[in-house]
Amino acid sequence: VTEGDTIEFTLVNEESNKNSHSMDFHAARVDVVKDFDSVKPGERVRIYF
Repeated sequence: VTEGDTIEFTLVNEESNKNSHSMDFHAARVDVVKDFDSVKPGERVRIYF
């Protein structure tokens, strides 16, 4: 990864999980409230930064 690259990350939370999950990218300059919401069981979220 080089400075200026766009990163695409997909977080998948399997339906069999009982808990929500999230991913925290400390170096990303994004709105943490909007872009890092918890992913509930059975959901998938694609994050770009």
